[in-house]
Amino acid sequence: MNFKQAYSKLLEGKKIRRKGWKGYYVLDKNIIFSADETAILGIAVESVLANDWEVVEESKVWSPKKGEKYWYIYNAGDIVDDTNDNSKTDEDRFSIGNCFKTQEEAKHMVEKLKVIKELKEFALENNKEEIDWNNEKQKKYSFNYNLRSKEFYFITNLCIKESPASVYFTSEELVKQAIEKIGEDQIKKYYFDIEEKQ
Repeated sequence: MNFKQAYSKLLEGKKIRRKGWKGYYVLDKNIIFSADETAILGIAVESVLANDWEVVEESKVWSPKKGEKYWYIYNAGDIVDDTNDNSKTDEDRFSIGNCFKTQEEAKHMVEKLKVIKELKEFALENNKEEIDWNNEKQKKYSFNYNLRSKEFYFITNLCIKESPASVYFTSEELVKQAIEKIGEDQIKKYYFDIEEKQ
């Protein structure tokens, strides 16, 4: 699109840039700002005449902007806040998903990790034999939660791993025991991220 079309997108509140540019422009109180919040008093004639302007699509994944506060999980599950200053430490946390918009989201992840650990340990301690994914005759049991019927249901697999967080047992009875030991509410809330309304 040309700059006139791009400018109309700015007026709609969109972000724009020329193709190949890393940054973008926004409009605030009739002043065009670049991505680093520097006011642009004029745009080069070459850019005004260009036909390669585009609207910058916003990512649906939240990531803190420079100077914005975020929360992360520290030693032993402590929740700590920090401000993004684009440091290597910030980048390292972001790269492994240890970055949360709210303290509650970070606490939820700590509880989720605890529930997964408890399920895995229960399976290791109680399975009658080791789960062998090369043995297609061995039944592997796991579970899901049906939101419509509001109950757990059990799955038998021979050679299909469902997700990295799935825990497998050697019998349906052990699955039921694990759910009872850890608690249905804990599993629904943290393992499946289900907040049921009363």
